[in-house]
Amino acid sequence: MEKETAVVIIDDELFDAHIPISDLPEKPRRTQGIRRALRTSLSHRNNLVWLAPVAIARDALEEVHSPGYVKHVYDVCGRRNSDCVSWISRDPEVLVSQGSLQAILHAAGAAQQAVRIVLDEGGSARRVFCNVRPPGHHAERSKGGGFCIFNNVWIAACEARKMGAERVAIVDWDVHHGNGTQDFILNHPEEANTLFFSIHQNHKTLWPGTGKERTRGNYGTVRCGEMMPGEGDDEMKQYFASILLPELTRFKPDIILISCGVDGHVKDQIAKLRYSSALYGWMTDRLVEVAKQSCKGRIVSILEGGYCVPALEESAVQHVEALLR
Repeated sequence: MEKETAVVIIDDELFDAHIPISDLPEKPRRTQGIRRALRTSLSHRNNLVWLAPVAIARDALEEVHSPGYVKHVYDVCGRRNSDCVSWISRDPEVLVSQGSLQAILHAAGAAQQAVRIVLDEGGSARRVFCNVRPPGHHAERSKGGGFCIFNNVWIAACEARKMGAERVAIVDWDVHHGNGTQDFILNHPEEANTLFFSIHQNHKTLWPGTGKERTRGNYGTVRCGEMMPGEGDDEMKQYFASILLPELTRFKPDIILISCGVDGHVKDQIAKLRYSSALYGWMTDRLVEVAKQSCKGRIVSILEGGYCVPALEESAVQHVEALLR
C-alpha cells in the first residue's frame, strides 16, 4: 500500500495587504476565500500541512528578473503609504501599496520554498499549493503586466533547475495566455528541457492577444491550446486526452509546475469559458497520475488568476483534494 503523502499549503495573511483597496478585480478576497474554503472543507485531512511563506532574497530575484526592474519595484514600493497606490512600469493594472513589497517577496519566495519541499528526498511532502498574490505568469524579465510583478512559476522552475531537476514541465490553465512564462522559456538555454502548456481562451478574443496555437518554440516544447468562447469541460478534457497527457508522459518531467488560474470558470465574468469547479479537480487528478509515474508525484501549484470568490473557493477545494490523492 502506498504511503500517505503530505500535501503542503503555503499561505499567509500578509498576501491580503497587497493593494487592499482598488478598482481591479485582483483583490485580497481571492486568497481570503481560498484560505477559508480549504480550512473549512479539508480540516479533517491529517496529511494537509499549512506553512507560512519565506521571502525570496533580492539577489535571487536578480538572477531571474533584470536588476534594473527589481530595483524599480523596490523603489516604487518604498514610496508607498497606506493611503495611496502607484503603478509599476506605468501600467495601471500593475499596482502596489504599502503592504505590497512583503506580499510580492513572499509570493516569489513561496514558489522557491515549494520546490525545495517537493524535491527534498528526505521529506514526506510531494505536492504543494501556494495560495499567493500577486499572480505572476504575465511578468517578463524587465516588466510586469496583467496584475503580475514577478514571475512566480518561472522562479519555481529556476529553483528546480538549481536543485537538479533537468526536465521541467509547466502547465498553465489560466484563461489568459501565460505570455511572461513563455517569454522566459524562449530566451532560456534550457528551453529544450522545458515543456510548457498554456491552455487559454483564443488569443483574438482576450488579452494579452498572444498564444497562437501554432507557437511551438525552437524545440517544439511550447504548446498553446486555444479554447473558443463558450467552450468548457468537454473541450478541455479532449485537449488533455489528445495532446497534453500523451506529450507530458513522453517528456518524463522531473517536476510538474502548475500556473493555477481559475478565471476560466463559468462563474467568472472576466472571460468567456465555461469550466466547472469539478474540472479543476479532474485536471489535477490527471497530472497527479503522470507525476506519480515520472517524478515521484512532485507537483507545485501556484495561484494565478480567478476573480469570482465562490468559483475560487469551490475549485481550490477540488484542486487540493486531488493533490491529496
